[in-house]
Amino acid sequence: TLSNPYCSEEVAALKDLMGLSRGATGYEVAMAMRRKFTGLKSQEIITSLARMCGLQDMKMTLGKSVPRTAEECAARIRSIRPDAGTKEVESVLKECGAFVDPNEVKLGRMFPGAARALARSFASVIEKYPFMAGRFDHVKQASLKSGVMAQCWTFGSGIDVNSKYFSHEGYGGVESAYDSDVRSGFHPAGTTYEAVVDHEIGHAISNWINDKYGGRCQQDILERVADALYLPPYECQRQVSTYATHNASEFIAECFAEVSNSRSPRRVAVECVRQLHKLLDEKGVKYNATV
Repeated sequence: TLSNPYCSEEVAALKDLMGLSRGATGYEVAMAMRRKFTGLKSQEIITSLARMCGLQDMKMTLGKSVPRTAEECAARIRSIRPDAGTKEVESVLKECGAFVDPNEVKLGRMFPGAARALARSFASVIEKYPFMAGRFDHVKQASLKSGVMAQCWTFGSGIDVNSKYFSHEGYGGVESAYDSDVRSGFHPAGTTYEAVVDHEIGHAISNWINDKYGGRCQQDILERVADALYLPPYECQRQVSTYATHNASEFIAECFAEVSNSRSPRRVAVECVRQLHKLLDEKGVKYNATV
């Protein structure tokens, strides 16, 4: 939270400026600032808030004390027991350091297998892309419209999963719904329902790149893939999935999900992640992933 004995007056003034109560959390203040000052980049806002609160380490959250490195964050998630229930998974995610506000980790009635799979996806992305540690606003169950299994916020990289699909196994749940989409070609071949969260994490990474380096990065990646494979951009999208044809953002997310989830990712998806890595190299952003 935004409580610090050395800057209480400044923080109170900031909350007043944002029209928030004095008990507002760091997450609530950050989101209010994003709405009011749309020209600011997400991490700049978080950095400013943390400096105001006297926090020295900007890699992790504004909440309670958490591990200070991405390695510790991922290792804590990996420590979740193979038979852990949803509440246990939620508890670990709250204090692992992956989220801006630990109180915004709310798995609700998610069935345990999906909760554990979700945790594995977060551990994997933080191991491979350490710069994402502490950059997720939230992960929670939400009531989304039918057909939408999950969503990632454009600003802040918060991830919502649809309680309609994630609250139960079997027919009507996320597994059967996603398998149906794969069979129809709507989502990438060779992927399982765990790719739902991987897809949203792919959005989170490309959103962070766009937020930090400019709004054309996603389109640039699609065009680079097309040039590398000597294919029209739309054909690259079509070869991945129907959903990938919606726009460059969905193309990147679908490719990221396929590479993360499929045992045999196809050449377009692999090339997309390769171009994503090249862009990170150009920007001097360190990562541990290979394709």
